Amino acid sequence: MAYDLQSFLSYKQRLETCDTENSTEVIYNDSIVHAAMVYNQLFQRATRSENKTVNMFCGSLSILRDSTEKKIAEEREKIRPKEGTSDWAEWENFQPFYDVKNAVKDFFEKGGKLNVVLENRGKSIEWEQMYPLLKDAYDKGKLYIGGLPIKIGLDHFTIVDNAYRCENSDERKTAICCFNDKQVPDVLMKSFELLKRMAVPFAFEKTC
Repeated sequence: MAYDLQSFLSYKQRLETCDTENSTEVIYNDSIVHAAMVYNQLFQRATRSENKTVNMFCGSLSILRDSTEKKIAEEREKIRPKEGTSDWAEWENFQPFYDVKNAVKDFFEKGGKLNVVLENRGKSIEWEQMYPLLKDAYDKGKLYIGGLPIKIGLDHFTIVDNAYRCENSDERKTAICCFNDKQVPDVLMKSFELLKRMAVPFAFEKTC
């Protein structure tokens, strides 16, 4: 599906409203840009929460990698308005990848704890922009990373208290999310606890 700037901005506003109003609405997301906006909102929610914890089962932490920044930049270029038009300023301020980066930074600075179970390990992160921040968080006990010994083919998901995002395609980044659900996060959390028990913890080195 093709999106324009205003549809992305409307989607962002929808996420913010559902978050702040604790809406039970289930929101569909089907692009890397949507994924970035959802993660931005989830980390902001976690920062505000008493628990201040994000639990994530993912492939290789791709949402924070430079390759994702490049993909989002390419998508932004597709919706680039003519300079000087009414949409120009909004487009310049529309920076989904940097919003996630800043949300994660703020999350750690305010005492957040990120627990990550990786399905895939081995992609170097030494040169990733987020490496210094993640390494610092690991050194301070704010970041746990474990890797599964085998691939299990389970859909990736993220949990923040009673909010969640659950993928049905890692390749296409299609997923659903909700900011106020009393059942799904509990089910996902049970799966996460099992995955974490299966995972092999490792020092946050140059590969992840």
